[in-house]
Amino acid sequence: MVIKFEIDNLLEEQIKNGDSIDFIDFDIKRIMLPITKKYDHEYYFSLKEELYNYSDYIKSLGIFPSELQDIIRKNSELVIKSIEYYYNAQFEKARKCISVIINDYINNEFIVSNIYDSYIFHKCDFGKKSNETNAIRPVGLFRARDSVEQVSKQNMLHIPLSKREVVSMQRFGMSGVPCIYAATSTYCCWLELNMPAQDSFYASLIRFPENIKVFNLAISSKLMCSSNECINGKGLKLLESALSLWPLICATSYNILEKNRNFKSEYIISQLVMQCLQDLDIDAVAYCSKKIYDFRAYPYAINVAIPVKKDFEINNEYWLKANKVFLNNPVCYKEFVEKTKQFNLHEGARINLSFERDEELNNIEFMGKDMDFKALNFYNYDNYLFHMRYESFF
Repeated sequence: MVIKFEIDNLLEEQIKNGDSIDFIDFDIKRIMLPITKKYDHEYYFSLKEELYNYSDYIKSLGIFPSELQDIIRKNSELVIKSIEYYYNAQFEKARKCISVIINDYINNEFIVSNIYDSYIFHKCDFGKKSNETNAIRPVGLFRARDSVEQVSKQNMLHIPLSKREVVSMQRFGMSGVPCIYAATSTYCCWLELNMPAQDSFYASLIRFPENIKVFNLAISSKLMCSSNECINGKGLKLLESALSLWPLICATSYNILEKNRNFKSEYIISQLVMQCLQDLDIDAVAYCSKKIYDFRAYPYAINVAIPVKKDFEINNEYWLKANKVFLNNPVCYKEFVEKTKQFNLHEGARINLSFERDEELNNIEFMGKDMDFKALNFYNYDNYLFHMRYESFF
């Protein structure tokens, strides 16, 4: 599949110098994620090949400035070097490599922003966020649990810090460190819980305080290649940011099929990212679900992960900002279906309302097929939760 997009006016200088360039032919297959491999030992060699091929491909297009090409090559080399250091137990050096990458983006509004301003909640036109409904729709994400027993509101935030021994290693969650995982739809929650049965799937809509700072790795291949996004000078700058950050996104976007592993190589970079973000006072990371191809993940299959810190002065059991969290009582999906066979409200949940007018963005992968998100009952489930009463976590 090849998608073309018009050249931005930042490239006018090249045209003045004699180049006749109207479009870039961008092969989306070269950047579509996640990548799946059978064995853990394949990760390093596959990633190294992918990153260097990507760097060479961007260069071969002959349109992006040499400075961008150098940044892409540098970031690719830092990612590979970080894994090599980690394998050799040189953990601080591994972390330093990732820190060097992240530090280049801390003042980039496309990559780092407060949760209310994050591009995961706004239709992105690379330089323009849709103002439609922004002033009237509060930001909301979704939390879910897979449980055979009734779930209470108190069980919906995260595992208490006093029970950290049950916290296992996750892609962006470290063993023993509770983490709040939220998603932009209940459908995404369902995917992340490995598609539980209707009678054991419980979900709530959760509202975080507005000063949560998010690092944006939810940059999909579709977003980078869309034909209507590169429209002005600022737009190209943001596109270049996305292209240069892709090596880090790629490194955190592998699925390894091998079972019964005590260690997961594909989690090395994502966990180093989380450690570096804490040093920079960035609260969370946003990323595309790895359960489906990223081409269809944006905007309804985006995850946000927030590690929970311990304040040893006050000995907190829950996230330090939990008193500013609002959520509704969890609703079992089966009960929702039975009560609301034809449920339909004029106003949708914020994430739905912001994107539902864009027919292309509403396409999502469901059970291996492209579907209109509004045709899924998860769309109604989102809206149902959005219109329920919210209460403070405490």
